[in-house]
Amino acid sequence: MVTVGKDVTTSMARGEGAFVIAEFLQRIKEEGSTEEMRVVKSWFDEAFIDSIRASEAKGKNVLLEKIDALTS
Repeated sequence: MVTVGKDVTTSMARGEGAFVIAEFLQRIKEEGSTEEMRVVKSWFDEAFIDSIRASEAKGKNVLLEKIDALTS
């Protein structure tokens, strides 16, 4: 999370790395602190989520599920 950061993570999520970022989000959900989950969730605002929904990226549905799971 700290090493890669927001810009690289969101860039990967928009590109061919949706499955990788989905797995990263799963790990944050399982092993991260409440603060880490809050910070990472803030990287994926509504505009970002809308752009993923509108895209044709492979893995977008899995990614969207993992983003949503950070708040549940």
